[in-house]
Amino acid sequence: MDFSTLNEILLAILIGVVQGITEFLPISSTAHILLASKLATGRDIGLVASNIIQFGTILAVISYFWKDLVIYFRRALQIIIRPKEFTTFWKNFNFWWGQPSADDLEVNPNLKAKVEAKLEDKDLKTDIEISQIIVSTIPIIVLGVLLYGFAESSRNLPTIASFLIAGAVLMGFAEWAYTKSTSYPKTKMMTAGEIILIGLFQSLAIFPGISRSGATISGALFLGRNRKESVRFSFLLSLPAIILAGTADLLKLIWDIFRGKIDASLLPKSTNWSNEEILLSLTSIFISFVVAYLVGLGALRWLINFLSKNTFRWFIVYRVLVGLFILISFWLGTVVLG
Repeated sequence: MDFSTLNEILLAILIGVVQGITEFLPISSTAHILLASKLATGRDIGLVASNIIQFGTILAVISYFWKDLVIYFRRALQIIIRPKEFTTFWKNFNFWWGQPSADDLEVNPNLKAKVEAKLEDKDLKTDIEISQIIVSTIPIIVLGVLLYGFAESSRNLPTIASFLIAGAVLMGFAEWAYTKSTSYPKTKMMTAGEIILIGLFQSLAIFPGISRSGATISGALFLGRNRKESVRFSFLLSLPAIILAGTADLLKLIWDIFRGKIDASLLPKSTNWSNEEILLSLTSIFISFVVAYLVGLGALRWLINFLSKNTFRWFIVYRVLVGLFILISFWLGTVVLG
């Protein structure tokens, strides 16, 4: 094993660790993967490899929420293969979509009791949760397709640093709004309007440096929703978007390899290290994937417990400091981050 091969394997492990930790923390995995890669090598691993490595942390989310996801999957199969179950699902979807507002329920205690009693039904609750994930995922799919080129072209440290700071401001406002809105009346399950708003907040993750979990949880906090509920929904909601993005990039990589546009290799090769970008070998991507899964699972378990009980305060401070460090480095002409 030559020195360049060892370097790439060590870089793959580093990227996997960074991805596993930062995917779930509200500090932007995109920003930290690029920062780690630039500091270690002066180069970028690229958006495609980054998104594929994200599958490791998606696998961590699947492992953590396995019991919930099995229920969703079985229900989805029933809806797809049984017309009667699809009719039931559609009925439940419309019940959720048209449910009375929190204010209406507050002035009509009998209606509130009736609605909340109905929501005790497990099948109805499952159908509503599936509906919420579907509806909330639509905005990022649409905007992700429209803004993919922007996301790819914005993968540079000064832009990411700006979004790190902007995301910190967003999270700070969310914490402030949460203290003001917790006393407002709320429905037992998030309404269609709230879900669409949270979906739009998740779409902010298209801008590199914002953080998917930070944006999504912020949206729920703006609505005054319970922290534990907000954190749980944030990570469940991340699954469809990241799986779709990762799958699209994986197919794109395979297609580019097939066309000869990318000279991908099974093992690390020094020829893959250009002046600006590293084309990670398939072995290196797999190593990053495995490391991201193992580290991500531990980080997820800790973070869900932490964010359910604590504010964004320290993450906000950290984001601002990292953002300023990157921007000042550029202003001073630091070559390492160039």
